[in-house]
Amino acid sequence: SGLIQLASRRGCADGTCDGKFGTLTAKTTVVDVDAPSGCAGTRPEQVWVHFVGGSTCCNPTPPRGSGCHRYMVVEYTDACDLPTPPVGGFDKDGLFNTTTGELKACKDEVKSKSTFWYKLEGEGSDYQTCSACDQ
Repeated sequence: SGLIQLASRRGCADGTCDGKFGTLTAKTTVVDVDAPSGCAGTRPEQVWVHFVGGSTCCNPTPPRGSGCHRYMVVEYTDACDLPTPPVGGFDKDGLFNTTTGELKACKDEVKSKSTFWYKLEGEGSDYQTCSACDQ
C-alpha cells in the first residue's frame, strides 16, 4: 500500500523523527490514528506505529492525497512497561486505543499527550503541517 511504500522510502531509522514529533524519550510512543485514509476518512481507521521508546523511529508517512493525519505522541510514567510492537507497521495486536493513541495497558500511566498534524499533497513535495481533518 502507499503507506508501506512511504514508510520504506522515508525510512525508519535511529533519530529520524527528532523534531517531527517533539522530544521523544524511552517512555514515549508515536502513532498515526488516521491510517490510511486521513482523519476525514471513514472510521475506524487503523493505527500505524512510528515510535515505541528506543531509538528507531519512522518519519510521518501520510499517503499522498489522503488529507490530514493525526500523530498522537504520548509519554508515560515509569510505571508503564512499554511493549515492543514492530515500528513502521500497523498495530495488528490492538495495543493502542484507535482514538487517543494511548497504549491500552498504560492508559492510567499517561504523563503527557500532544498531537502533530501532517499531510502529503502535490507531486514531488514533502509532507506539510495541517490543522484540521477537512484539509
